[in-house]
Amino acid sequence: MATRGRFTDSIVAQVRLAAAWALALAVVAAGATAAFRGVDARARAAFAEHRRLAPAPQAAVGEVVGSVAVVDDVVVRHEFDVADDGLTGLRLRTVTWGATPEEYGCRWSLVEVAADGRSLGTVRSGTLSPAAATDWGYAELRFDPIIDSAAARYALRITTGPGPREKPLGLPLFRPVEPAVDVSVRQRHGGPRRDLPLPAVLDVQPVHVPEGA
Repeated sequence: MATRGRFTDSIVAQVRLAAAWALALAVVAAGATAAFRGVDARARAAFAEHRRLAPAPQAAVGEVVGSVAVVDDVVVRHEFDVADDGLTGLRLRTVTWGATPEEYGCRWSLVEVAADGRSLGTVRSGTLSPAAATDWGYAELRFDPIIDSAAARYALRITTGPGPREKPLGLPLFRPVEPAVDVSVRQRHGGPRRDLPLPAVLDVQPVHVPEGA
């Protein structure tokens, strides 16, 4: 009988211990849940305040309306405005139609444009590597900073030599989200303009010298 009593007391002690642990775990879980909800509420409030003070920028271009291959002595011209000084590069959206373009001669130039549309001369120029382009990626056109680029208008010109290409570099055309000068495509040396789905612009994003640099 004494043995049976000790066994029963042991079972009761184990049950009480398990119940105590369960209660302790429940308290910890409740505290963690409350703390998480508090942190989540603060994070949501902070995020909402950030959105209010620094709203997401609007898209610079609308939906895709077509594309143009940079081949066969073509000239692609796109005008854009610059808001800040220190323009030091451009990000140009490219398309390759799922293939890696072959390498061939392709140049770009940046021309300053007067308010009446006259060309004021080329201010920067360089080469563009078709083989380095990616499908729906960006080509990085870097150059020495233009210190007084604020409130200026520029035209980006993309040119290439004569001849067709099996795997060309392409530039997607987008519908502008605000009034803009339509992109133009023509043959060099006074050749005919190509018909495009207008209105259309390129996706060109100005890059500026970091503030304080």
